[in-house]
Amino acid sequence: MKIRLAFCVVIACTLSLLAEIVHVRIVQTTDLHGHVVPDAKTGASWLRVARLVERQRKRYGADNVLLIDCGDTVQGSFEAYLTRGAIAAQLLAAMDYDVWVPGNHEIDFGTERFLELVEIVGNDRVVCNNFRVIPQGESGGKVVEFMPWKLIERAGAKIAVVGATASYLDNWHWGRNVMGYEVFPALDVLGDTLAEIHEVGDIDMIILAVHQGWMAEDDRGVNEVAEIARRFPEIDLILGGHTHRPFAGMPVGNGVWYMQAGKH
Repeated sequence: MKIRLAFCVVIACTLSLLAEIVHVRIVQTTDLHGHVVPDAKTGASWLRVARLVERQRKRYGADNVLLIDCGDTVQGSFEAYLTRGAIAAQLLAAMDYDVWVPGNHEIDFGTERFLELVEIVGNDRVVCNNFRVIPQGESGGKVVEFMPWKLIERAGAKIAVVGATASYLDNWHWGRNVMGYEVFPALDVLGDTLAEIHEVGDIDMIILAVHQGWMAEDDRGVNEVAEIARRFPEIDLILGGHTHRPFAGMPVGNGVWYMQAGKH
């Protein structure tokens, strides 16, 4: 059955001219940076986020709410530092996030610690198609890859969520030889991921959750969102992050919409 899907990221938009209309509430967080307790100036905190998510689920039903985090989650506060990110990982699991996309700060405690945090969050929640961990040391080990995309059903609609981290990661960390990871440009791997989704077929909506922000032009290539929207018009919605700049929702070309929560 084909579905016409109206989605709401606290905004509403018509997806396509298909038969049936269903409503899905999409809630995004990004760049929380481990801020569990309220900020002294803004009051922003993960506790406020948790209250919002609980209200959304009670009002619309848990089966109609999709919860996604776009990274820079486990580092950046006193409580995150003391627990080496564990408090944030525990919250991601306790709040039953559907998707967690790692950001560049997820490996600040090292890739081995990152894999421990992944175990806390749950491997079935981590979605990232352009990043993999390569164990270091004399014994080496198996390369750890993550789900490139995840199929989620909400309100009878089939939603494919693709995850990608900051492709510029090597310029902030030390890559394969020191930190034990590899990262690839999102633009280079998205085509293969979308081809897999098309092979599955009968998908009502494609979301890209990416730890990159919207910039009309970016000479350094840190943020690829504008080029992604131009090259891959089959993506319906891009959820961004990294830049700490909130966007309530806007078209960015080729029928692709962009939305980004703020920080903390």
